Amino acid sequence: MIKDVNVLNLYRKIICSLLCINKNTRNENLRLKSSIYLDKYLEQYKLYNDKCICLLDNIEDVISFCNSCYEDKDVFDFAEDLEYGLKELFDIVNK
Repeated sequence: MIKDVNVLNLYRKIICSLLCINKNTRNENLRLKSSIYLDKYLEQYKLYNDKCICLLDNIEDVISFCNSCYEDKDVFDFAEDLEYGLKELFDIVNK
């Protein structure tokens, strides 16, 4: 399997969005969850980059997390980027 630069870029978008949520929220629960998801998506990025294996196993949970973030005006835009990045990645991987 050949690496798709679009997939790598979407993983980067997801990772950056999670990092921005983590750094900009004042909500400790959102910070904790974003940190957990950030670790998972960094591992998934490395797996795809090294072995071309793409895993998307917790999308519903992350979308639910995005919905929680929409209540925090400091991270609303980042949550929106995260959700759209996940949906785009899902669409590309499932073609």
